[in-house]
Amino acid sequence: MKKFFYMIILYFLIFLIPGCMFNSESKQVAAARSSETDPQNNQIPVLYEDYKEATAEQIKLIDRELISKTVTEKDVNDINISIVEMADDKEYYHSVAETDNKMYDLGQVSLKNLSDLNTDLVTINISKFCNLELIRIDGILGADYPQSSYYMISKNTPALFLKLGGHIEETDIDGDNSNEIIVSIGTPTITQILKCEGAQIKIADVNNILNNALSVIYEKNYFVAYYKDQPNKPQYFKYNKNGFKLELEK
Repeated sequence: MKKFFYMIILYFLIFLIPGCMFNSESKQVAAARSSETDPQNNQIPVLYEDYKEATAEQIKLIDRELISKTVTEKDVNDINISIVEMADDKEYYHSVAETDNKMYDLGQVSLKNLSDLNTDLVTINISKFCNLELIRIDGILGADYPQSSYYMISKNTPALFLKLGGHIEETDIDGDNSNEIIVSIGTPTITQILKCEGAQIKIADVNNILNNALSVIYEKNYFVAYYKDQPNKPQYFKYNKNGFKLELEK
């Protein structure tokens, strides 16, 4: 009889108490996560910081003879922008701007071996950001490392405005009729938002804002967050002028 009694006590110690502790810890994790959220509307405020641009590559004048092949080109406001193969660089394609009979090497834009396999990733487009019309040049520098460079033209001279590594999406996520730039890179995915306040570029780290999410992916107007404690249960957030709102119905 005593042996049976001791077995019941042992079962209680091994199985029931740890289970209670696990449930308690899970509740603490959920409480810590929800503590960052406004309980009235599931809204998480966004904190932006000043964006600090890394040291830019020097733009230099070149002779036409240095260009051995033109891959693609586009005329933008009387300025010719092209992706070219340089005679002195066998590894990378370069972007070149031609204006007023002068040619400017804007620097390396894409690895040649990857670009030849993914020609749709090497592009020249016009973008609007910070109330400016910018030339956007996209390339690829690694197996999953695209790069986007934004240039402004001042007095017929090109100048680098912004260079970003990662997958880029330009969209108006807060409804102010001005595009923000969403940058996503890596696995797990780190996602950031860039916007303009006056002449200052601001940046927000979405993973940190969404309570240190392990990975955040932007898709179809949602920021999809994954967490370490629930890796198979993504949470869907939408962005508005007040911050991120958790869409519980997703």
